[in-house]
Amino acid sequence: MTELENLVMFLSIIFGVLLGLISSLIDYFFFYHDKSFMALAFTNVPLSEIYIRLAFLFGFTVYGIIISLVMRKRRLAEEALELLAR
Repeated sequence: MTELENLVMFLSIIFGVLLGLISSLIDYFFFYHDKSFMALAFTNVPLSEIYIRLAFLFGFTVYGIIISLVMRKRRLAEEALELLAR
């Protein structure tokens, strides 16, 4: 894998984690007024939120894998065309 493909994978995981933190921030402001943000984000997470955050992380990771594979196939096709053009 090239650096760009690795970067896509890394960013997809980071965005999945950030979306989980944004979800906990929304929960803090709108649904759970009696808990602190840190408790909702890390220590006292409701079970339903764990499922949602894992789904976000899984979805972004799978998306990153698919994009990386497409980028790899494109790079290999371009290299093959360069060899044929010589």
